[in-house]
Amino acid sequence: MGNTGINILDLVSEVQKEADALRKNIGPSKVPVQQTQSEALAAAALRGGPKSSADPARASVPSRLYNNVHPAEAELHSHRGQLGRVIIFFKKFFRQMMRPALDRQASFNQALIQSLEALMEENRSMARNLEYLENEIAALPRGAAQEASPPSARDFNYEGFQERYRGSSEQVREMQSHYEGYFSEPADGPVLDLGCGRGEFLEVLREKSIPCSGVDLADAAVTFAKKRGLDIEKRDLIQALENSADQSLGGIVSFQVIEHLPLRSITRVLRLAKQKLRPGGILILETVNIASLYTHANAFTMDPTHSLALHPLTLQFMAEDARFSDINIVYGAEVPSEDKLETSDLPPELSENFRRLNTLLFAPQDYAIIARA
Repeated sequence: MGNTGINILDLVSEVQKEADALRKNIGPSKVPVQQTQSEALAAAALRGGPKSSADPARASVPSRLYNNVHPAEAELHSHRGQLGRVIIFFKKFFRQMMRPALDRQASFNQALIQSLEALMEENRSMARNLEYLENEIAALPRGAAQEASPPSARDFNYEGFQERYRGSSEQVREMQSHYEGYFSEPADGPVLDLGCGRGEFLEVLREKSIPCSGVDLADAAVTFAKKRGLDIEKRDLIQALENSADQSLGGIVSFQVIEHLPLRSITRVLRLAKQKLRPGGILILETVNIASLYTHANAFTMDPTHSLALHPLTLQFMAEDARFSDINIVYGAEVPSEDKLETSDLPPELSENFRRLNTLLFAPQDYAIIARA
């Protein structure tokens, strides 16, 4: 050892002075000194150390870290033979001098590992939740608008319900006829009817030789329309829009459909319609007028497949937000006069109040926004 040129006593004295200065600056350790690695691990477990996990790979990460949580307990080695024993002796001696700092490092290591464990447990919880949601989504029908598909395939006779309360094919065609003026010649097409049902409006357009097609999800409606020679497919309406070329359509229409859709799907329909219509193309969306309390208490709540009630001004705003222009609100389907409040024989001061009540209670049952791309 004398041949190494190192004065051991001076070296020890110097390290002693540095250790004393370190103790003075840091202060006594708040972490109890663990005599052995096993005791350190046992104490860590009591403070919320590594937990068992069904995934060994995940559990092994904090476990390996816990094995090194306390630097003062790490096993010392040397490959220097006989000299190595002396080196290990002085390493242990110097480490004992550094004990306050090492204890504080152990405290930091402990807190860091516990934070890591909490994060891993949170990630496992999120993964379980994600797996649950993925399974739920996988069980749903495909297509963004499938949520609005008529429930004929479920436990509700929607075709029969619609036939009774929506009206016959002739009645529906008559109700939709006041929209035909927006398409007067073949150049106004092609027109895509979203949720076209039995194809009443397609027949109106076909009689004018206007190119047109429709999509619907109801098997009975699609079969009925095809028997009448109409160009109709059983397809999700958002999928139909997505598959259309940009600026390829002269018109997009949809009657009494959007109230069956969730808000995100209506927003998607509007944005896709703006994308697929050529400049100046026409969008017509007809729905239930919930600004009429008469309609809200009857037509809207009567149909169990209705999803979202949209006020006319709300749908107008959404069309504006989708960058449509020249947006108008058109009302239709007046409430029968016999259902309204009678005002003819009332004094003038009461007649005006009853007129206002009629406006609030018995406004038209339907409305449509008509806009240009």
